[in-house]
Amino acid sequence: MDLNAILRQGFKLLNKGEYERCAQLCKTVPARHQKNGGFLFLRARLLERQQQLGDARALYERLVSLAPDNPQFHLGLGRVLKAEGNQNAAEMQVRRALALEPLLPEAEYLLAMILLSSGRYDAAASVAQKLVSGSPTFAKGWELLAAALQRAGNLEAAVDACRSGCQQCPQHPRLHYALGQLLREQCDFDLAAISYQKAEQLGLASADLYQNYAAALGDAGNQLEALAVIARGVAVYPQNALLHRLYANLHFETQASGDPVEKVWESARAHKTNTELWKILIELLDRLGRAQDVESAFGELADSGVDYSAGLLTLRAKHLSHRGRMEEAFEQFEAVVSQYPDDPDGLLNFAMCLLEAGQADRSISLCDHILDNNPFDQLALAYLGVGLRLMNDPREAWFCDYDRMVSVSDLPVPSGYEDRGRFFSELAETLTVLHHAKARPLEQTVRGGTQTTGFLFRHPHDILVKLERQLRTVIAESVGRFPQLPNHPFWRTRPASVTPEDIKFSGAWSVRLAGQGFHTNHVHPTGWLSAVLYVAFPQLSADAQDTEGCIQFGEPLRELKLDLPPRRIIKPEVGKLVLFPSYMWHGTIPFHSNERRITVAFDVLPIG
Repeated sequence: MDLNAILRQGFKLLNKGEYERCAQLCKTVPARHQKNGGFLFLRARLLERQQQLGDARALYERLVSLAPDNPQFHLGLGRVLKAEGNQNAAEMQVRRALALEPLLPEAEYLLAMILLSSGRYDAAASVAQKLVSGSPTFAKGWELLAAALQRAGNLEAAVDACRSGCQQCPQHPRLHYALGQLLREQCDFDLAAISYQKAEQLGLASADLYQNYAAALGDAGNQLEALAVIARGVAVYPQNALLHRLYANLHFETQASGDPVEKVWESARAHKTNTELWKILIELLDRLGRAQDVESAFGELADSGVDYSAGLLTLRAKHLSHRGRMEEAFEQFEAVVSQYPDDPDGLLNFAMCLLEAGQADRSISLCDHILDNNPFDQLALAYLGVGLRLMNDPREAWFCDYDRMVSVSDLPVPSGYEDRGRFFSELAETLTVLHHAKARPLEQTVRGGTQTTGFLFRHPHDILVKLERQLRTVIAESVGRFPQLPNHPFWRTRPASVTPEDIKFSGAWSVRLAGQGFHTNHVHPTGWLSAVLYVAFPQLSADAQDTEGCIQFGEPLRELKLDLPPRRIIKPEVGKLVLFPSYMWHGTIPFHSNERRITVAFDVLPIG
């Protein structure tokens, strides 16, 4: 076989991904040809594909030196330099390749990728636009153009680019998936679901596809269709713990027939050494209150050969404490904190168990250890507060000042709504449409009601846009009045000045409670400042207790059996906004009424 035939065969093997056969073929090349540029290029490409980047770079540099006018050599060197993280040098080589051959789609694509990764979104979009104009069937180019436009803040243009790409490359599944992602960002959930469906039909299979496809259907109000999509995802990816968790949660919220954890249990039994599957199964069983099934799951685990993670060991210790087997629980927790001394979940759950057992001093010590690594750990702050209270430590009043830290105000309504009643009535109607579930979310604190999914203020409803603006203004004004106490776990975050634009939400949602509905006592682990706005409050009967439907602060998780009463109770009224530290224990008291109690709740990240 002559050299040209060897090179043709070698590049064919490369394109098919048969790297070992290509390497063997290269060994057959006679010594007299081993300095040939074509052969060196084949070897450089092979080393690049095999991720032997240093050797590949050395060969490309040699090729560029031997033939500085060959654009492919510059392009290859640019690819390797980018893979090594040397973006500036990579860009220089790619631009050199384009100077030598202006219509080189692979180089235009790589240049746009470099620009995108360095935050030059407009420049990336310009290069990507040139690429697809010259090569309209280059599907990845359209996907890149849409991504650059999206990151540049032009979502509408990104959607248009993706649609154009789908028209030019109708059989390319990732373009339809990208279009679904963009349409979902626009809250056009029905069309997003259609795009995801097309991507699936064209053969795209990924856990992310099933997750986002189901989310779009759920946001569009098609909960049972969403459940069917997640079920397909679980069938394709039976070892994906996240898909199993989503399936179980959606199964529970839709009140579908059968057992919501049946699929994850089947998968855990089929894949006995998958730690995450067992962890998800046990967490879900615990949420469902199925203690005997938790016991059975741990029994099966004993014979599974699974590698016990910190999470599984902690779950076992929690289960033992819930069953009243405190001596065994403590022994298990001691093993967890000994083996994983900086695992916050293990430390926190041990701290909870210690509180229940009356050992508040050591619980405080564990919480302090967590906070040494993460001063903003809201759960550790919450349990630290409980420990201080049990110890009658005077710092508790400084730590949780329920009079000063919990603020209550009337939310001003937006301009154009002189009638407060009309604003909150329209807001309640808008929110009600967004509640699609039939039952409470399995892994949240709602009881006897439903909760919206996703970030509430992503929806483009005019009244929600106005509400977000009002909330930002009120929060900024409130935070601006905070005292400046650098050593305080809550007050210390107050900057010198605060504007509405400084307010960053980590989450926002709506809760709709029916009669006898309530929230269990809880804290908000992903926030710093939390709030609830009362949008609709039911008319209670004449013989109702004064505290029905009220929000209470200071009573910790009841499962701890600490018998600590609330420190402050606030009676809701439509339009009232209650702000409080995210680590402050709070819950609601059940009410008796045929009307609904509707709220908007949100968390704000530390400012500055």
